[in-house]
Amino acid sequence: MKQTFWVALCTAFFLTACGSENTAEKPAIDTNPTDVAEAIHSFFSWYGDNADRIEEISFAVEKGGHLTLDEAKLQNYLSELKKSGFVSDELIADEQNYYHACAKIWATEPASHATGTADRYLCAPKAVVSAYEKAPVTATVTGNRAKAVMTVSPNNTHTFEMKKENGKWYLAKPSCGEPNVKY
Repeated sequence: MKQTFWVALCTAFFLTACGSENTAEKPAIDTNPTDVAEAIHSFFSWYGDNADRIEEISFAVEKGGHLTLDEAKLQNYLSELKKSGFVSDELIADEQNYYHACAKIWATEPASHATGTADRYLCAPKAVVSAYEKAPVTATVTGNRAKAVMTVSPNNTHTFEMKKENGKWYLAKPSCGEPNVKY
């Protein structure tokens, strides 16, 4: 009787342990990520409606031929992004760190060729935001994180990091940025 009990207990333990190893850390691939795509499209809809207004919050100010960071205006800009309801606190922190790193570089380069001044969401000046509101999105989802790829055109793809909180997907990291900005 004791031997049967121990055999059953060991078998149960073995099956449980093996089952958890097989499923741990394997990303679930979702080629039709409706919720992730909806979150990204909603962000770009908001962005298209508000880009001109938030662009007027000029936190990069030219002084002495170089750009400097106006911290109060940066906080105002980040506050406006947060009020959109489509970005995570992680994105706000990432943007703050990014622009603080840019400010260090700005001190060494002319304002006319300043690093990190391109749009962090559209990746191009004069981009048509409406194309971003409908572009196909695929994503790899792992738990509450997703790496989403938006294909605006064959030569225009964007990769976003997304974070799920309380059942809703939020933008955690934008697609664009200068590769030489280390933060």
